[in-house]
Amino acid sequence: MYLRSVEGKILFDGRFSSVKNGVEQAVEKGVDLTGINLRQANLSGAQIDRAKMAGACLWGANLSGADMSDSDFTGADFRTANLLDTCLAESGCHKANFSGAYFSRTIIRNTDFSAACFSCPSIFTIDLVDAADLSGAVYSHMGEIDCDLSHAPLIIRGLQKPLIFMDDHVLVGGDLKKIALRQGVMNSILAETTPSKILQS
Repeated sequence: MYLRSVEGKILFDGRFSSVKNGVEQAVEKGVDLTGINLRQANLSGAQIDRAKMAGACLWGANLSGADMSDSDFTGADFRTANLLDTCLAESGCHKANFSGAYFSRTIIRNTDFSAACFSCPSIFTIDLVDAADLSGAVYSHMGEIDCDLSHAPLIIRGLQKPLIFMDDHVLVGGDLKKIALRQGVMNSILAETTPSKILQS
């Protein structure tokens, strides 16, 4: 069997029972899998830490529970991928496209997300403070409005709708408001600490 690039180039060949097994073998041997085509591949639980997969196509791949730490995913296509319980710690995801990718309990300690693109609100369920770099990252609301995600957002839960303060927008539930982070926080605090509000409480 073969593992091929998006252009059809053979990157690895050998005896393996599944694509997952083949990728694990290739990574274990240190094979350069730049541009590998893993579209809709089932890599659930795969042990592929230290992978060399710059420009990889992982569109729609099932990556749940996979160990993808300390790897190079520069410019990789993660669109609509399942990242439930995936470990991306210490990995380079510069300019990676995570549009529609599902995040939940995803480990991103010291992950480089610089210039990466996200569009699924599930990205806000993980603590982006853990990321090594978010500079130039973008959250594309509904795939239409790009919001600056160069810093970890301030998230306020426990309200009827969670408030997610990004650098230049606030997400209120599913509604997006264009307002600067500091301005939004200060306005909210001041609105709740006016003399009339304090007297009413």
